[in-house]
Amino acid sequence: MKNLLSSSYTDDSSGFKNTVSEMFQRAAREFGPMVSIADVNLRGVNIVDLDSDGGVDLIACSNGTNVPRVVRMYYGIDQVRPADLNFDGSLNYLDIALFVKLFREQRETADLDRDGEFDFQDMELLLNFYTSCP
Repeated sequence: MKNLLSSSYTDDSSGFKNTVSEMFQRAAREFGPMVSIADVNLRGVNIVDLDSDGGVDLIACSNGTNVPRVVRMYYGIDQVRPADLNFDGSLNYLDIALFVKLFREQRETADLDRDGEFDFQDMELLLNFYTSCP
């Protein structure tokens, strides 16, 4: 199934940042919640097989007014581990740091139990994911 990619723009009044997000398709015309792929002020996104492995990868860039300009590449992975918030394929302090940042900003990605609240259950769920993954 195909997923839906989005690239939003900055709107300081609402707290939105330039970010690349993805909505995973669960069934025909049924998408899950939007998950931010990167919170680093990105604006444009495209899909391409960057590493010639036959899988889809993402390439994203910042807008032309950012200094320095940013281009990020995200290589597709076969299996996503829930605690791997930055999708780098490993579980480490970077995932915890990103969770804390997103939790403080009350970003949807940090609401791990999808109950609409940012509370201890989200932190507990992250730790359970983190400790149960190899």
